[in-house]
Amino acid sequence: MKIPKFLMVQEAEVEVYLGDGAYGPVWDEPKIVECYVEPKNRLVRDQNGNEIMASARGFFYPDTNISTNSRVTWEGNKYTVIEAVPYQFFKTKSHIEVVMALGF
Repeated sequence: MKIPKFLMVQEAEVEVYLGDGAYGPVWDEPKIVECYVEPKNRLVRDQNGNEIMASARGFFYPDTNISTNSRVTWEGNKYTVIEAVPYQFFKTKSHIEVVMALGF
């Protein structure tokens, strides 16, 4: 069961992290996607085990291309993706839950 459309009432600009290039990190062209974002501070751990203050949690459609270190701009705030976890309901992909920290 895919996340219902009536919940996805917001839009965000997503720049997918492509990796490191010769001159540092590289991101894809920004794309506008439908989502739902909840701004809320909470302490989380990043992929290296370091504690980070997360500033928001977002819910994106399962076909959204988003991963760790991607950049998200929502309501004028710029976030870095700490974690992107896909969820599914039985065998159907439901949504991607994204934990984000303020700042690029």
